[in-house]
Amino acid sequence: MIKKLFISLVILLYLFGCQIQPKTDAQKFKRDYEQLNGKLAENGLEYANVVIPEESKIKYIQEGKLIEVMTNGTHVVYLGWPDCPYCRICVPILLETVAKYSGINVYYYNIKELREAYQNDLDDENSRLYKQLCSLISQSESISQSIFDTFDDGTLKLAASTVYFIKDGELIGCHRGTVDSHLSVYEPLDEQQVEELSAIYEQYLDEMVKKSPIGCSEC
Repeated sequence: MIKKLFISLVILLYLFGCQIQPKTDAQKFKRDYEQLNGKLAENGLEYANVVIPEESKIKYIQEGKLIEVMTNGTHVVYLGWPDCPYCRICVPILLETVAKYSGINVYYYNIKELREAYQNDLDDENSRLYKQLCSLISQSESISQSIFDTFDDGTLKLAASTVYFIKDGELIGCHRGTVDSHLSVYEPLDEQQVEELSAIYEQYLDEMVKKSPIGCSEC
C-alpha cells in the first residue's frame, strides 16, 4: 500500500513538473516576467505587476546570434531584463502593439550580464559582445546617441528597456523607456500614456511594413 502511494506521488510530481515547464518562447517569457509579480525590489518597492499573453510574438535570441539578429531581417529587438522596472511597464504595451502587425516578431535578449561584464572589466565573451553591440548602435545614423548615458571611457551605457526597430537589416530607430510624463517607474502608465507609448512604437512599425523597391525581407 505504501509502495503504491509512493509511486502515485512520484507520478503526480512528474506530471506537475511537466505542466509548469514552458514549451514555447512566449510561455518562457511569460514565466520569467510574471514570477516577479507582487515581489519587492532591492529598494523595497514592489515590482509592477505584468500580464504577459500565453501566445505572443516574442522570440528569444539564441546564444551567439545577437549581432546577426541586429543586422538582418525585419523585426523588433527588445533589450532588457525581467527585474528592470521600465521593462515591466513597457513590455505588455510593446507586445500588444506588435500583435497588430503581420509578420513582425519581437526578438528578446537579456543584456544584464553583458553590461555587468563590461562594467566589471571582465575579459570574457559577454564583455566583448557588449562592445560589439555598442559599436554597431553608435554607427547607426538613425539613432540619436543622446538618448544613451556613457561610461567614463565614452562607451554607450545601453539601458533597459530599449526597443530597436530593424528593417531589411538596418536600424531605422529605437525608443528607450516609457514617455516623458511617466515619472515613477514603479507606477503603471495611465490610459493617455499607454496610447502615447503605443503610438511611438506604431510610428516605427508602420515604417517597417511599408514596402520598399527591394521589398520587405520578412513582412
